[in-house]
Amino acid sequence: MVETEGYISVLRSVNKLAKIAVLLATYQGETYLSEQLDSLLQQTFQDFVIYIHDDGSSDGTLQVIQDYAKQYPEKIVLLTYEKAGGSAANFMSMLRYAKEPYIMFCDQDDVWLSDKIEQSYQTMKCIEEGAENHPCLVFTDLRVVDQNLQTISESFMTYTKRNPYRTAYTQLLVQNVAPGCTMMINQTLAKYMQRYTSMEAIQMHDWWAILIASAYGKVSYLANATILYRQHIQNVVGAVDRSLPARLKNCISAYQKGTYISMKREGMKNLIAFAENLLQVGDLPVEKRETLEGICCFPSMSKLQRIRFCKKYDVSTYQRNWWFLCWV
Repeated sequence: MVETEGYISVLRSVNKLAKIAVLLATYQGETYLSEQLDSLLQQTFQDFVIYIHDDGSSDGTLQVIQDYAKQYPEKIVLLTYEKAGGSAANFMSMLRYAKEPYIMFCDQDDVWLSDKIEQSYQTMKCIEEGAENHPCLVFTDLRVVDQNLQTISESFMTYTKRNPYRTAYTQLLVQNVAPGCTMMINQTLAKYMQRYTSMEAIQMHDWWAILIASAYGKVSYLANATILYRQHIQNVVGAVDRSLPARLKNCISAYQKGTYISMKREGMKNLIAFAENLLQVGDLPVEKRETLEGICCFPSMSKLQRIRFCKKYDVSTYQRNWWFLCWV
């Protein structure tokens, strides 16, 4: 492990590990970062430390972080190493420094409600009972807001037409239902997450996390909204309207641009990459291993065989459009 100045400083200033590490990935986040940091510092549960790694900002982001780190040296750690190259890679790079029992991912532009950490921690302790050495993950709903924190929708899940209870690994292979900023994971899952071949293969850190937890451990959904999920022009991933009219409009647009089939082929490629990587993470029960191995064989299957396979193992999204896998 490469030591950094920030990591060394926290070893010197903190006598013992906190219960929770909050990983905050920043890039060009000067506008909203202070609001987010203030919301973290005002949490009802305070046994946590914030690790921040900036991915090469050219605005005032680094100055904001340094000012807060000076004011709260026991709470904020600035990790100083090379650029990770993107949001997901940034979060993945910070995992190696977080030795705390539990880890949360934090976006720079949201606002956490005051009991977010406490609610997530209590839920995590419940699902860990009898599964302490298994990968465990808790995620929650969000309140979708505009750039001024005015409510767009009380529920992210309702707004995006996601079913947060569809957390079987076969379902998650096609569609991730959990935003990373809502997640709490345990240290076991963090170690599993770092067994991967490349960022291209795992797509997003949050998708990779919940896939592993579903296949190897436990996933729990907390229906309460714990974050004001800010929507603005610079969102890396935002709350996309998934109503029927919006979906039809997107499909028509993709057909007109000639990108629909290429999108579905990319979906197939991602599905197979996820299956291949999950097989490498650890020892799976025979049934799960055979299912993932079957998915890896999709390129050699006929369209009818793919249909039967997807229906049998429920490889599907909330809208159950498993059929797209048969036409690429």
